[in-house]
Amino acid sequence: NMLHCQNCGAPLNSEEAAPVEVAVETPAENTPVAMPKTMKLDEWVTYVKSLPQKVILAGLGGILAVLLLLLIFAGGGGYKSAVNSYYKAYEKAKIEKMMNFIIPKDIQKQFFEEIEDVRDMDKEEYLEEEAEELEEELEDVEDFEWEIKQAEKLNKLDKLEDEMEKMRISDLDDFRDMMDDTFEDFDKFDSEKISDAYAIKLKLKAEVDGDKESETVIDIVYKYKGKWYLLKGTTL
Repeated sequence: NMLHCQNCGAPLNSEEAAPVEVAVETPAENTPVAMPKTMKLDEWVTYVKSLPQKVILAGLGGILAVLLLLLIFAGGGGYKSAVNSYYKAYEKAKIEKMMNFIIPKDIQKQFFEEIEDVRDMDKEEYLEEEAEELEEELEDVEDFEWEIKQAEKLNKLDKLEDEMEKMRISDLDDFRDMMDDTFEDFDKFDSEKISDAYAIKLKLKAEVDGDKESETVIDIVYKYKGKWYLLKGTTL
């Protein structure tokens, strides 16, 4: 049987049909696959697998650090981020932002409906009034600062155990029960979606009317449906 050219179909002699060697450029042994600018977690795994073993071992610490950062930011930054965001909003009298860290998102609609029934004002009117009152309170406040002095998981209470006992809370299940009572009129709230919680001791400091004031407060920060919220959001 006569062989034919795979490109044009022309008949070939047996001598012409000899395989042609093609030079293929291969990456150097330690040359990694180019890293995409953005990738999902599973793409990170694929990328790491593409690296030569020496490169993986040499860069493992850095890769793990980046993955850890990705996981932290995917979870909203943790409870400290929620605390900082709340008090930054308080400092600027941003009521709606403050509420986003004390009223779970899935019950905010019903919350504002309750406000409208009780106080005869819609959401915007309520937020505006609350912001004006807070701005007035903050007029004589300068150098407001906050610091988390202590934090303990509710299931591993130690130095804050006595403070939690005052709230009749000894573990996460007690806290879920308390939240059921707190939001009993809110149909969409599900305390079983509280996956974690910390008791925290906060130090609040500010200069008020020229005098330095400070206060130590106890609060609880809890993770509900993947986002962190403050129980009380206590302020000066």
